Amino acid sequence: MIIDAHTHTYPEKIAARAGENLGKFYNFRVAEDGTLSTLEKRCSECGIGGFLLLSVATQAAHVDHINETAAENMHLSRERGFEAYAFGGMHQDYSDFHSGVERIRSLGLYGIKIHPDLQEVDIDSPKLMPLYEELEKAGLRVFFHAGDCRPRYNFSAPEKIARICRDFPGLQVVGAHLGGYTEWPESEKSLMGKFDNIWYDLSQCHKVMAVEKVRYYIEKCGTDRVFFGSDYPAVTPAESLEAFERMGFDAETYDNIAYRNLRRFLGVADD
Repeated sequence: MIIDAHTHTYPEKIAARAGENLGKFYNFRVAEDGTLSTLEKRCSECGIGGFLLLSVATQAAHVDHINETAAENMHLSRERGFEAYAFGGMHQDYSDFHSGVERIRSLGLYGIKIHPDLQEVDIDSPKLMPLYEELEKAGLRVFFHAGDCRPRYNFSAPEKIARICRDFPGLQVVGAHLGGYTEWPESEKSLMGKFDNIWYDLSQCHKVMAVEKVRYYIEKCGTDRVFFGSDYPAVTPAESLEAFERMGFDAETYDNIAYRNLRRFLGVADD
């Protein structure tokens, strides 16, 4: 069993534009079209049986619709035989975090994704503290884009994630890209092995690091705290899986990273 713990999808009518905008923001060409149907097809082709859908809200007005769509897509994929899970989106300017979080929970979503760079907000912004309180109380989770410091800002630095882990010990937190894309020394210093409520995915790390170095950081994070992930549509699930398999983990560790750790994080019973 393999579950891709880092995927994004877009409605078919806007998927091409969304992918183009994403590519412009990060200065790369996305690998796939970003639709749910293509994600399902690509996962089936390489033996991935499930995925976690992650939503991002770049405007407060879009939050409710984005979350309803995330829940709908999760259920559609489950009906088609995938082990699908979904996180909603939330925006720092949303008017009522309490009602928003309650709505997310009622939809059957497992938490929220915050992409500080796209949302132009610091992870540790005072605007977001009431949201973290609501998530912690509701038993929901938060998934952060992490790292990738840019000259104009550093919204998603590992040390900012560390503050949230420390100040909200009951909140389960994911630092994507092993806690800080291209900022792994800082992630190692601030996050890795430091908190009981931090988890990681390894999406995109193989693009800029040798697999031996990725494995080193996985072991620093703890092989029981890391999820396999691709970052579809930016990267294909097949490419990401091939890189993961080259890391040479034993069968038990492979299974933990491939699906068991994610199930534990989500509170889903293992088969």
